[in-house]
Amino acid sequence: MGPGERGPDQGEVPVRYRPGRAGWELFSSLVDRALPSWSLEGLRFSDAAITFSVSKQDLRLDWELLPPAADPNRSQLRNANMALRPGGDRKQQEAGPKPDAQAGALFRVFGAAPFAGLCAKLKADGLLHSDPQAPQPQARLERFFRAEDHGRDWWRFFYPRKPFLEEEVVLGDKVAVVSHATSECRANGPQRSLSSLRLFADDRLPRSRRDVLYYDTDINEKDVAQGRTLTKLNARLSEVASTAKPGFIHLMTTCLPELVGDDPQPFIKKLQAETGTTVVWTSKTRDPGISFNDVVLKIVSGVRFKKKRDPRSVILAGTDEGRSAAEMTRILSLLGLKVAARMFPYLDIRGMPGVPSASALVWVDPVGWERFHDDHFIKSGLDVVRYHPPYGLQGTKAWLSRVASVLGRDMDKAGAVEAGHAKALAELRSCMAGKTAVLVGDRSDLEAMVLRGQPMGFSPAAVLAEMGLKVRCFVYEPDPGAWGAEPRREGGVGFEPFRTRAELSKLLADGVELAFSHLNHDPRLSAAGVAGFCEADFEVGVEGFLRAGHRLLKRVRTMPLPRHRRFLPL
Repeated sequence: MGPGERGPDQGEVPVRYRPGRAGWELFSSLVDRALPSWSLEGLRFSDAAITFSVSKQDLRLDWELLPPAADPNRSQLRNANMALRPGGDRKQQEAGPKPDAQAGALFRVFGAAPFAGLCAKLKADGLLHSDPQAPQPQARLERFFRAEDHGRDWWRFFYPRKPFLEEEVVLGDKVAVVSHATSECRANGPQRSLSSLRLFADDRLPRSRRDVLYYDTDINEKDVAQGRTLTKLNARLSEVASTAKPGFIHLMTTCLPELVGDDPQPFIKKLQAETGTTVVWTSKTRDPGISFNDVVLKIVSGVRFKKKRDPRSVILAGTDEGRSAAEMTRILSLLGLKVAARMFPYLDIRGMPGVPSASALVWVDPVGWERFHDDHFIKSGLDVVRYHPPYGLQGTKAWLSRVASVLGRDMDKAGAVEAGHAKALAELRSCMAGKTAVLVGDRSDLEAMVLRGQPMGFSPAAVLAEMGLKVRCFVYEPDPGAWGAEPRREGGVGFEPFRTRAELSKLLADGVELAFSHLNHDPRLSAAGVAGFCEADFEVGVEGFLRAGHRLLKRVRTMPLPRHRRFLPL
């Protein structure tokens, strides 16, 4: 699909959903009706398929429900409503038991209703941005540092950053971090404390916390050669647990344990049993989501939820502790909701007084938190709202409408989010009038910036247009026959191709004030007197929208005037 085929407010990048509480309960009841002694696991769905597993003791069977028009060769049973086939690996299907009886029982129940109708019911509270395997552009590590994806005429502007959970997560109030690595590994990736020295505009150091204690195992090459690494690690963990008495120990390792054959897990289990301290082990070679999900399960299991919940009380997730959290709390109050606690990046909510009576978990920005699944909360009786993050005016209204829909609140209140901001919005649009922002990239880059989906969860093009900016897209297209002579325009966004660096420079010099670039100092923009920005400059909510608009406006005003740009060095 070409980037000009849909406008910034049209469509979404296809993703798989996870079920919300209502969807899970509905599907579980259907499975229980078909196979009373089996349990439902791993439900995922999209417009193309519903995948799920059923288990009984040591037996697990994978299944797929498909639309009736699906390829007949892909289905085992079919009628006018839907088709059913075994899921999972085909070789495992052929080698395993033939589940004909289970297939017939499932199809008698599920085949009685249309596939589209079942999908619609699941989507009513389905969880977006919850699939860690969702297709998305290559991240910065692969694209910039590992791939030769540029040449004489083309170097990308778009290098999305994949969040590192080890940097984002705050386990609790008293945390001890134990670093286990050689000095060579530790010095391999220096962090620049000054923003002006960073290569990428959105690079940042992890937030500093005064209540975090840092320890090092102080190993060297001699320890590695003599096989003392595990002994020193166990000794340091024991020392930290006995002297600092933290609530959590976060053990961070490089690939060293795997390379030398060390396994700290037996000692970790022993230490947890003896001291009661929770030890979280993350490594460069292991998915941190597994470790952190285990912590969330322990935390949620430790909350004594009340049988009778307060339908107005919610836990706010995926936001900071600053102005954004305060505004989202005020916006939720339009629906009569109150925030009992905040979670993600902070995890340990066990001691917060309002949590036991909370009835829902509401995600503000779930992007980057896909490795955390919400099954723990759903099984604890919480409704979960996980939707596109509320960037821009329409994005904020859509987010609030989704919250109202899932939690059964008055949806008419969603239109009141702009109340009290009409004058400020009009002033911002007046200042932005006549100014142009551009998005530059190949077709896949522009799909990520124009459509609402991965990797950012919102459309920067749509938010820029709401600010009053004219939005243009410069598309790297080496094939001259792929585009016509005239620029394309879809949904208020213009698409113009270029093949060489000279053509791009000419486009940038044509009345452009702002350009999306992840590079902190981009010589292509400096030569044209164009200010750079990226998704880190946007904020959620209406007040965040205004702050972001004035942030971009300030950058425009600090750049050379158009009549002076011809004096810039090329």
